[in-house]
Amino acid sequence: MNNKEIRKYELIGLIFSATDSEKALVPLFKELGALDFQTAMEVWEFKLTKCENLGDIEVSSNLEGAVFATLSSISESKLKSALLETPTLLKLIFGVAATSCEGANLKFLVDILLAATKKTEDAERLLMLVRSNQSGDYGARMNTVITRLFETYCKVKNAKKCVLTNAQSLILFDAVLKIKGEYKALLSQKLKEL
Repeated sequence: MNNKEIRKYELIGLIFSATDSEKALVPLFKELGALDFQTAMEVWEFKLTKCENLGDIEVSSNLEGAVFATLSSISESKLKSALLETPTLLKLIFGVAATSCEGANLKFLVDILLAATKKTEDAERLLMLVRSNQSGDYGARMNTVITRLFETYCKVKNAKKCVLTNAQSLILFDAVLKIKGEYKALLSQKLKEL
């Protein structure tokens, strides 16, 4: 066993022994992700799965939000690939965590939605998980998602107005129709103005 492998197992041990809200988790995941990204993803999935209070904003901000951002900074493409192949992680991040549709996972979701020009399964799956999340208001989350989607589109395309494909519009209209409360009419109007 070489020094790199020894350090990898030391990091895994430190991560497993840390509490879910402990700020030391982030640098530990950063180092582990740099050494072995796949192992970091597996350890993260394990920690999220075993976490009993992911609906708590402090715990979720640390264990989901900060770790997501850290792993994304190491390799956004590896993170995207690993997440889309791991339904359990997607469910925990978007369907359970109090930080669903915030920070790095919001960027991830918006990127998936913007990429869903023809193939929409991933976007639909993520929005269904957001809807199932009981830790916050679905309408408020969808407002955040759609606002960020419009901003990102206009910034990337250097445009004043967001233009979506029929597939993207259908996904978003379907998600908005499932909102109960004040955001339903507001977001429906925003989408109709496209």
